[in-house]
Amino acid sequence: MRPSVREHWCRVEMYRHAVELFRRAAPSLDVLEFSGTVWGDLLPWASYTPVYGVDVCYAPVVAEMYDLVILDQVLEHVRAPAEAIANARRLLRPGGQLFVSTPFLIRYHPDPIDLWRWTAPGLAQMLKWQGLRDVEAWSWGNAQCVRANLHEWAIVPPGGPGENDERFPVTVWAVGTR
Repeated sequence: MRPSVREHWCRVEMYRHAVELFRRAAPSLDVLEFSGTVWGDLLPWASYTPVYGVDVCYAPVVAEMYDLVILDQVLEHVRAPAEAIANARRLLRPGGQLFVSTPFLIRYHPDPIDLWRWTAPGLAQMLKWQGLRDVEAWSWGNAQCVRANLHEWAIVPPGGPGENDERFPVTVWAVGTR
């Protein structure tokens, strides 16, 4: 059985931090995820809507507005990331939040295309340029995780993910408010 993406070494700390960020508010949040169904059972959301096969860069895909829109490991695959963020922002209620995560020091993975990488400050700036406020960004990684993910999606080794080493950011994530 293949491990869930939530078990991938490169993502485990990001998901742990995301749970901390949204745990208290989760029961009152209406959530839209453009990343598949990874977040569906992460927390007890008020409502949860996964979107499949939709280009986040263009016209709104739903009539509703959301408290949280998630682009988890999506932005590196879209041709127009600024437009994707702007469109996701339009789907947020006033005060709603956009959560974006992307890889940084991770192997090329064209599924179907792989176009972009951001540092934490770069991802934060991208969200600010699209009108989001109170933007915060983080990163996690270490040399061992970089090496382990060169040929396959590694799961967390015995002993845990290891210490964060700012010189080797494997995953970058940011949150901004509409």
